[in-house]
Amino acid sequence: MKPDYEKIIKSYYLEILNREADEPGLKHYLNLFSTGKITIGELEKILKNSQEYTIKHLPKKLESLSSKERLTEIAKLLKTSESQIEKIVLMITNCYDELLNRAPDSVALVQYTDMILNKIINKKKLYVIITDSFEYKLSHPIQLNENDSIDIKMKKEWDARTKLDPLFVITTGYSKDEPTFWNSGIVDCENILETGKERFSEITKNKKASEMKILEIGCGIGRILIPMSKIFRETVGIDISTEMVQLAQKYVGNIPNCDILESNGVDLSLFTNNHFDFCYSFIVFQHIPEKKIVEKYIEEVSRVLKPDCLFRFQVRGIVDTKPKELTTWNGVQFSSKEIHEIAKKNSFEIIEEGNDKEEYYMLTFKSVK
Repeated sequence: MKPDYEKIIKSYYLEILNREADEPGLKHYLNLFSTGKITIGELEKILKNSQEYTIKHLPKKLESLSSKERLTEIAKLLKTSESQIEKIVLMITNCYDELLNRAPDSVALVQYTDMILNKIINKKKLYVIITDSFEYKLSHPIQLNENDSIDIKMKKEWDARTKLDPLFVITTGYSKDEPTFWNSGIVDCENILETGKERFSEITKNKKASEMKILEIGCGIGRILIPMSKIFRETVGIDISTEMVQLAQKYVGNIPNCDILESNGVDLSLFTNNHFDFCYSFIVFQHIPEKKIVEKYIEEVSRVLKPDCLFRFQVRGIVDTKPKELTTWNGVQFSSKEIHEIAKKNSFEIIEEGNDKEEYYMLTFKSVK
């Protein structure tokens, strides 16, 4: 039986080059098969020896190399001088620094270097590509008044991000569809509470979950808060974004023990002293551009949390990918030393501490006021 060469070519393009077969390529290889000039095994070798395949797989190799070694490898691949590659790489790096507040990843570095070298794009076109990217729009979602205070800036920018894609800006890794998004909230709820483990027993110590009042800082549209509402008596979430809070009503409006409120973004003045039995915040403080605001939140949690109750939260640790500029998307980092000082100052005991050299620096505080 004659093989379906068109189907084979298309499947190899997807498997090896990670894209659909283009029309010229499809016709070219169909002709080679029909004239008996290549076999199926030879097609695989041809695609894996192509410059396109090498370019797509080079970034992994580059990650373990020094800057000088990277230039040598890229120059070798693109068959040009290191001095020319160095100029192009510098231009791309400067562009990323200016627009995305970070260094280019290896994939982008190789692809854009190749495109510039082959005159497919120039510096001006690269700027257009980056400013039109979703990543740029997340960091620069709206034009602001330079005199706006930081709380107004946070509110305006998070309103604009919510209009872009609310699921993505809440949790980038689980936003492809609503079932995936909401299921991730159930998983994170279980991870925060550590249900069935000793930590959950500490959270509910001397009280029943069905009688507890809890607070989430930066709750978005209720991704984690809604699963919490199935466990606790009163679940309250706050968010700085007007758009986010309005959208949340679609999901929590009919849940009597779940309330999402708009906050001012800098404190917990909505609540009285010693009101909550448990407080948490997840992937929120990493977006705040000033340490004093995060510190104020911790101070306020100490005020609204009852004695001997827990506060579980995450901040960004001291990671290598520290942004050159702090924004409402790429916020502040904290060291273990800073966190210990903040805890002591606000009558908290640290009963669990993650790695302060990681993006997700997890902490559990206990109120000892």
